[in-house]
Amino acid sequence: MPERFALVTVERNGQPVAGMMVRDTLIPIEEGYSWFQRRTGARKLLDGPVSVLGLLEHYPESFDRLGKMADSVGGMKGDFESRGLTLDPSSVHLMAPLPNPPKMLFAGANYTDHIAEMKAPPVDKLKAKPYFFPKTNNCIIGPYDKVKLPPVSRQVDWEVELAVVIGRRCKDVPAGKARDVIAGYTIMNDISTRDILRRTDVPFGFDWVAGKCLDGFAPMGPSIVPSRFIPNPHNLWLKLSVNGMVMQDSNTSRMIFTVEEQIEFLTQLMTLEPGDIISTGTPAGVGAGRGIFLNPGDEMVVAIEELGEQRTSVVR
Repeated sequence: MPERFALVTVERNGQPVAGMMVRDTLIPIEEGYSWFQRRTGARKLLDGPVSVLGLLEHYPESFDRLGKMADSVGGMKGDFESRGLTLDPSSVHLMAPLPNPPKMLFAGANYTDHIAEMKAPPVDKLKAKPYFFPKTNNCIIGPYDKVKLPPVSRQVDWEVELAVVIGRRCKDVPAGKARDVIAGYTIMNDISTRDILRRTDVPFGFDWVAGKCLDGFAPMGPSIVPSRFIPNPHNLWLKLSVNGMVMQDSNTSRMIFTVEEQIEFLTQLMTLEPGDIISTGTPAGVGAGRGIFLNPGDEMVVAIEELGEQRTSVVR
């Protein structure tokens, strides 16, 4: 059985550095793999500096090579440590695993129970198509960063989502081939405003920039888990709690449009690039369904089976 690993980005000296988690060992990839290559004669990882986006741009070969290093960490952990090639996970600032994806696309109305709680008409999958909106990179923060409430909204809400990380440049991908272009998965909290999302001063109804694209509105991570370790993305539990109270508790099996169907739909419209993020929708349990919203001092814990958890505090 191959050793499981996950990709992270940590901050060192003010700069993002790609890292690899193998069990409880955190290895800065550029330094660690360079030594591993010299020690074992392994193939070169990348030409030039190593970043998580660079690794995705050379998927799957880069992941295969990292997998070989991961397989050796158990027996060589002492060698990595003695050469200063490990970091203490508790002493580093964990950034979003992919701080600057080429684009982020978020599925709306993709869980039946969430549609019902928002008092929207049900989606007939036989007649409807997936529905998406974009988010911008200013939204991205790390899995343990603070969520700052904006002065323009008093109804800021949470949404736990499984996020897909693309690993191949692709267009017109049939659903049956969609898994081939997925490099990995991560956790996304699609934070939203509810009071300024809807517009009555223009004839368009929804303002997706005002509702979704505010600073810090996309906590991501803690890591990207390669797809090879997640054989079925449609059987993962999702859970989000606020101040210890469980708000969302569901399973990805309840998606209306599957991960593969979402990729098929999107690639009919556009080319997807390595590092693109597809966030696949949220289940019931958002604050708007209860009439409660985030306040300063709140803490959100956002977890998805096999992917870990985020823990973010809310400030004004």
